Amino acid sequence: KGGDLMAFSADGRYIVKELNRTDHESLLRITVSYVNHIFSGDTLLCTFYLHFMDCENEKTYVVMRNLLQRRGPFAGLYDL
Repeated sequence: KGGDLMAFSADGRYIVKELNRTDHESLLRITVSYVNHIFSGDTLLCTFYLHFMDCENEKTYVVMRNLLQRRGPFAGLYDL
């Protein structure tokens, strides 16, 4: 699992991540409960701002908040 493309915005505040078909379908399935949970204000989940498809290549992407904007004493950084 993994290997999907990921890019950071110039200011480091956002991550744009390519989604594989399984992740795309899972995100569609949980959207309503995810949004309700995020708006409850009582969450540690990362905020997703945009979920979209590039019509030219039919690849799907998500734009999310980058929780690790600063350099830290990290031994490793993983995309879960």
